[in-house]
Amino acid sequence: MRLGRILLKSCCVFLTALLCAPASGCHWCNERLPSVLLISIDTLRADHLSCYGYERETSPHLDAFSQDAALFENAYVQAPFTLSSHMSIFTSLFPASHDVDEGRKLSPRLPLVTEILRDAGYTTIAFYGGYWLDPTYGFGRGFDRYEQHHNGEEGRDKVFPALAGIAATDKPFFLFFHLMDVHCGKLGTKGDPVYNTPPAYRDFFLPHPEVDTTRYLARDIFEDRISLAEKDRENVVAQYDGGILYADRIVDQVLQSLKELGLYEPTLIIITSDHGESLGDHGTFNGHGLFWENGLRVPLLVKLPSCHSRRTEWRGKRILDRVQSVDIAPTILSVAGLPVPASFQGQSLLTAGDRLVLAQRLHRKPGVTALIDGPYKLVGGLNWRLFDLVSDPKEIRPLQAERPDLVRMMRGKFRVLSRELQNTRGLLGADEGDTTVTLDQDTREKLQALGYLK
Repeated sequence: MRLGRILLKSCCVFLTALLCAPASGCHWCNERLPSVLLISIDTLRADHLSCYGYERETSPHLDAFSQDAALFENAYVQAPFTLSSHMSIFTSLFPASHDVDEGRKLSPRLPLVTEILRDAGYTTIAFYGGYWLDPTYGFGRGFDRYEQHHNGEEGRDKVFPALAGIAATDKPFFLFFHLMDVHCGKLGTKGDPVYNTPPAYRDFFLPHPEVDTTRYLARDIFEDRISLAEKDRENVVAQYDGGILYADRIVDQVLQSLKELGLYEPTLIIITSDHGESLGDHGTFNGHGLFWENGLRVPLLVKLPSCHSRRTEWRGKRILDRVQSVDIAPTILSVAGLPVPASFQGQSLLTAGDRLVLAQRLHRKPGVTALIDGPYKLVGGLNWRLFDLVSDPKEIRPLQAERPDLVRMMRGKFRVLSRELQNTRGLLGADEGDTTVTLDQDTREKLQALGYLK
């Protein structure tokens, strides 16, 4: 079990690898480190992008970009929650090892990929939306500039001059751009729809314009307090799709600015999401898809720099192997020719093969885990459900009663992984010191408005 071997190795050699200086005088690409653009479109389901087969043309610009990049058909996040999921992206650690969740911040003993990049000479900049990526939780570490924005257009307008300034320095950069525009709006405001991007986009796909879903309070829809008629549900889903169309335009404008500055070709570009969305599937609008496929399976598009040896091979390639968010940071370092810390639990996406996928939400009661091994997916906490994702991709027919042997085997595998993840955290010294976070009243109210807190 490769994950287990990686974790055991990390316990032994982490400190040595972490303290090693990044490779200097790297001869990759004429001795120039590649720049990196990482875009995270919050709350974006893979199956609602047209390049992933969706019937609506929600993502024309991402569709075009996918012809210049590798598209991963089966990419998974480590948690259906913005905070934990993004921390897995930046630390390449599973939730049980980084332990960051609501009310818990990252231990200073655990490195982020941004710290490694800055130490290697990168200019590091981030523009993020939403509280869960607040520096309080540790995300700001390793960034020269870390700023919040309130919508995609405001964020885009921060990105443009930042890129122009970077282009003038001739230094490699790491730019993280996080969009919240596909996410639901403020749920407590009467008269607002659940998904509230500018009307030209929000209502672009609206199938029933005569039906006004704002006659309901958005929170009542999102928290399943009412049972929507089918036309209402279709309108809500269409407005979510309109948010994707809006975000797609913002992303394209950022990519076009790279091209205008001559930065597009030499830059590693990764576009993904932190989790999906429920949209009424499995009887709920709440929970961002939870541990169903619509919550864990996200888009992942990767364009290699122009002088990478596999650039041509990856252009327009569709990759079926199951991969996950913890693989993003090792990929960035591998492409840059920099050492990957032994603490990282993911693998470079340049390495072929299915991953053993693990997703967790540990600090809710009961905690929930999903384990995907080959075609099978086991989900549970108190009660365990088993699905065959090949014959039953919509997870309609649970198999645990028919295959108790397989449930026992996968639960045993999970117990071994769980012990290794917990032991890794302890051996890295991450349990030392206080990592709790207390939310002030203003922050609590903002999170309540977005449906996160009751």
